[in-house]
Amino acid sequence: MKVVEINEPGLWVDLKVKVAQLWETNSDAISQSGLVGDETGSIKFVKWSKAELPSLEEGKSYHLKNLVTDEFQGRFSVKLNRTSKIEPLDKDVEVGSQATEFSGALVMCRRARA
Repeated sequence: MKVVEINEPGLWVDLKVKVAQLWETNSDAISQSGLVGDETGSIKFVKWSKAELPSLEEGKSYHLKNLVTDEFQGRFSVKLNRTSKIEPLDKDVEVGSQATEFSGALVMCRRARA
């Protein structure tokens, strides 16, 4: 599956991705979080501490197996749990952008002061 194809929560997916960014976690329940991506875009990931999985390294590519998709405030993410598998890849995965192109006029409104 590709990152751009994730469009609902509760799916079990496999992704070939590169770790684009790691974030500091504020919870003992989370061992790692950040962004992973493929050529179609990037998505937030969370790796639970209870999963006891090996650490991911920023800039490295992996085949992540048996992830579950989630959604919060209209944004999708993937979660690594105790059933997930992490396999390093020999080749580098390019991380693409999910940028959307718009055309039209930009209009600025100002309120009239009383």
